[in-house]
Amino acid sequence: MLQEPSPRPRPAPAPFQFCAVLEPGQNPPHTLPDLIRAAATGLGGHADPLDGRWVVTAEVTCRAETWVWADDLVSRSGGTLVATGLAWERRVRARGELFNRADHAACLSRERGMICTWDMVAAYRTADALGARTDLAPPDRARELLRRRWGFLGASQRAHLTEHCELVSDAAAGLARAMGQVPAAINAARVAGLLHDLGKIVIPDELLARPGVLSAAERRIMERHAEEGAAIAGLLGADREVVDAIRLHHARFDQSPGLPGAARVLAVADALVTMTTDRPYQEARTLHGALAELMRMRGTTLDPDAVAAAFRLGRTRIALAA
Repeated sequence: MLQEPSPRPRPAPAPFQFCAVLEPGQNPPHTLPDLIRAAATGLGGHADPLDGRWVVTAEVTCRAETWVWADDLVSRSGGTLVATGLAWERRVRARGELFNRADHAACLSRERGMICTWDMVAAYRTADALGARTDLAPPDRARELLRRRWGFLGASQRAHLTEHCELVSDAAAGLARAMGQVPAAINAARVAGLLHDLGKIVIPDELLARPGVLSAAERRIMERHAEEGAAIAGLLGADREVVDAIRLHHARFDQSPGLPGAARVLAVADALVTMTTDRPYQEARTLHGALAELMRMRGTTLDPDAVAAAFRLGRTRIALAA
């Protein structure tokens, strides 16, 4: 009997060439150079001073780990690093080109007061250009943004930004409709659902695919997707209500007075779709189980009116399937 050939081992992915540009503020402590050099050595790379800044280069296998590394370095520097820009490239490029990308990210970091990456710079530039397209509505501009950045995205990023967002968009519109909202509000919920995870275009794919519990630093990076998504949606010309909903769709209902209606609907729609979908860190729940969990979170994490609407729609769906 013929035997199936043994599967060929997959080659290890090519490492990333990594560059970080670090800019100290005025009067940095005299220990900062030693701290940066030690951090670079711990990453398996080296650090060099350049015109008052520091350039760290290394060869790494995981982009998320370098972001965590930078987060730790900024924390240990006591806030004396005023700009931190990161850039990665899997293909070998001239060091100067990779440095230029990290330097652009550092410029953005100086403006925003947080660690920034070349992926953010590239996404912002593309979104800003698309925002001027009068022939496209914001959702179509977002689709064009994904098309242009598609080759730079990993499998988890693609799944979050397409299938997941489409499901959340449908769920959010359905909930808004079930709550008796006016057509404009229903449309805002639909568009917010479609765009709510845009920020994951700049979150390393390795982090989105991580099956285990995230560390505190990794959670901080992951949480950036809401703010980044709102910024990108704004550049694409989305309405203020949609931008605010994207920024606040993970805000707790009981800790966020004045939470916009679209954000409340979006939070429930996102939770429902996430719980009923297989993820690296959890198996999909049944619709009945997901609704039970929503009911547990109503009035605290989630808006009780939106949860009630989800419960009504879910019960109807369960009855139709019986």
